[in-house]
Amino acid sequence: MSINLTPVDPHGEDLHALASFTARNGVPFAPGDHATLPDTRALITAGAFDAPDNALWWLDDDVHARVGLLAVAGVTGEEPSLWLHVEHRHRGRGIGTEALRLVIERVFTERPQAKRVQGRASEDHRQIRQALARCGIVKGA
Repeated sequence: MSINLTPVDPHGEDLHALASFTARNGVPFAPGDHATLPDTRALITAGAFDAPDNALWWLDDDVHARVGLLAVAGVTGEEPSLWLHVEHRHRGRGIGTEALRLVIERVFTERPQAKRVQGRASEDHRQIRQALARCGIVKGA
């Protein structure tokens, strides 16, 4: 299995897929419950993913196709913040760890001003927290 980071075009061909994905799995960097499909479509068309220092990629693998979504906020700053969601049926196979390693390498290669990256995961998301730790992202003070 190999993971590829495929850029998301939120206003073009990916609009419906992104709205559906975020309605099922949550909106990057937004706390709380999942939004409805009309809510996520409205967020996207209103520009929720358009900030110039945000980046958004689909996680695609060579076996199961689209398996998740990875977002980076503040990618042009010194401390970009990562948000990762791997679909439930694809968890436990190292996809999150591989995706995080790819994007961390990309951030530090393409953005020399980056000093560190932050990962966001709630206490109950054990697998994501483990993937972050495997990539050297530890819980801060």
